[in-house]
Amino acid sequence: MRVGRATGEEPHLLLGHRGRVFSVAFSPDGKWLASASGTEIILWPVPDLWKPPLHTLPHAELLAKLGSLTNLRAVRDPASSTGWRLELGPFPGWQNVPEW
Repeated sequence: MRVGRATGEEPHLLLGHRGRVFSVAFSPDGKWLASASGTEIILWPVPDLWKPPLHTLPHAELLAKLGSLTNLRAVRDPASSTGWRLELGPFPGWQNVPEW
């Protein structure tokens, strides 16, 4: 997904969905973004749009920054009373970010 200002600056990329994103919603306070793809829901902290997007950072700085971030991922769990549970952890692909 891409999140950015409507004025056309380079958007922030949110990587993590395995399929097409069909629905997005911001929290009322604007600090979280929920995105849905099939049966997968991911909650993202909204990036600071005043800072440059992560993918524009030098490779070493990008890896250091990604290693410090986590995602909340809602996954189906039939054992849960709601049918869902939250997983907290880094996006697994961060260890293999290619150098551009």
